[in-house]
Amino acid sequence: MSSYDDAKTLVSWSTDSNSSKNIVSSLTIADSSRSYGMDAGIGTGTNINAGLTEAQRLLQSARAGAKKVVILLSDGEANMYYESNSGRTIYNYYSNPNVGRMIDAPYWFTSGLERGMLNISSLIAPKIDGFYSIKFRYIGSNDSI
Repeated sequence: MSSYDDAKTLVSWSTDSNSSKNIVSSLTIADSSRSYGMDAGIGTGTNINAGLTEAQRLLQSARAGAKKVVILLSDGEANMYYESNSGRTIYNYYSNPNVGRMIDAPYWFTSGLERGMLNISSLIAPKIDGFYSIKFRYIGSNDSI
């Protein structure tokens, strides 16, 4: 490994899915004191927009000549997004009392999420060498990638 590599192998190639699930389940936020927006300590949720905003910040400080790759891991559909012009984290409040069942997000939420994702994607795309997206989905006791 060169001095520039900061990657860590958490899960090696294996046929033992339970071992991988245990490792992934124990992952935590690297620096939970830092969050985007005015809502520090917002708890858990799927905020893909904030993750890509952090990726953009890291890409800006990458050394010259480095291969820049973004790997997006998600557990599902976004239920919050970061609104960069106001500094606020926007939630799909209507889904909160309905945990465990599917409902349609209101238009104001989906349109805001779409605008945020298009904005951050257009900033990141020209600056990277690769982008990979992996979505984990859990249904009952079954999971899939």
